[in-house]
Amino acid sequence: MKSSLLISLFLCMSWSVFAVPSLTVVTELSPPNQTLINNQVTGVSTELVKAIFDKADLQADIELYPWARAFNMAQKKPNTFIYSIAKTPERLNQFEWIGEVATYHMGFVKLTSRKDIKISSNEQAKRYKIAVQRDDSCCKAIDRA
Repeated sequence: MKSSLLISLFLCMSWSVFAVPSLTVVTELSPPNQTLINNQVTGVSTELVKAIFDKADLQADIELYPWARAFNMAQKKPNTFIYSIAKTPERLNQFEWIGEVATYHMGFVKLTSRKDIKISSNEQAKRYKIAVQRDDSCCKAIDRA
């Protein structure tokens, strides 16, 4: 009786040693890199991330959130991966970086009817009301200008 209890206890303990931690993958809606089609997250960057997880033989359920929520989860929740995220000096030591999944260029969008607006620098953009996503890296870039 005593030996069977020890074996059962050992089997339960050893199983938890080999259990893969629960992984969370978060991103934002940002076509064409991250899109939602038929309730499935897909897109150019998403397919690359899925291929990386497949190669590592890891299960990755990708969840789509507003940028600020995804960023907050990646900072605070253990075993959370985030993509696509700009690699900025402020963020460099906050995360373990795996690799590049896309290239982004910051820019401004205006109504086509507003022919009077011509922006070639962040400083010029400050003359107008501008909208950005909360906690996005472009906020700091505009503030630095």
